[in-house]
Formats: sequence, structure tokens, C-alpha cells
Amino acid sequence: MRADALLTRFLQTQPGQRLLRATPDDLAAVYATRAIEMNRRQSDCVIVSQGLDPNIHGGVSEKKELDPNNRSSVVLGSVAYYMDRWGYDVLPLVLRLLTGEPVPARTVTRHILVTAANVFREYPPIDMN
Repeated sequence: MRADALLTRFLQTQPGQRLLRATPDDLAAVYATRAIEMNRRQSDCVIVSQGLDPNIHGGVSEKKELDPNNRSSVVLGSVAYYMDRWGYDVLPLVLRLLTGEPVPARTVTRHILVTAANVFREYPPIDMN
């Protein structure tokens, strides 16, 4: 059974309850959004996701869940891990390793919750083409 069908069944057993749906990726958030819309639960449900891929921030002509102009979206935000930018963090570590310099035992990459309020700052519309 698909996740959106399971969510639909759950929504029907929880009338009037407020719901936060945390999804493991953005595609699951899109399916959850459709289930919430089909059950007309936009007023009491919200979704957060992970990955910030084009399924959520969209392209130029696509419906964008994270868009300041899309006030009907139930998607609050998606955590961006910036995997497309990891090279900027990893390359200096590799160069230090190659020269024998010490490197930290652990390093972390930047990640933030991208919402409609900051999506264009993080991914300007020109980047969405």
C-alpha cells in the first residue's frame, strides 16, 4: 500500500486533530500533501521534509510547495543538506590530509530548514532553471 493511502486512512481516523507529518524525503512530502489536500485537511496539517529537492522548491513553471506566493501549501519547510556544495567543505580537508596536516576527527556540513520565507535566498529562482 502506498504511503499516501496510509496517510488518508490515518487522517480519516483522526478528525479535527492537528497533525505534523515529518517525511524522510521530499517526494514523500509531495504524496502526503496530496493526501492532505484530498481529505481537505489543509487547515490542521503541516509537513516538514528533508533534502530540499526540486519536488519541493520546484522549477520555473512548476507548482512550488515552498514559495512565498503559495500560501495554501501545507509544507512548512524542508531541511537542505547542500550535497551539491559539499565539495567546498571536503576539498580543503583533503588538501590538508595530503600535506600531512591534522584534520578534525569530525566535521559537519551546513544544513538549515528552508521555508517559503528563505527559499529564494537559499535557491534563487535563477538556480531553479
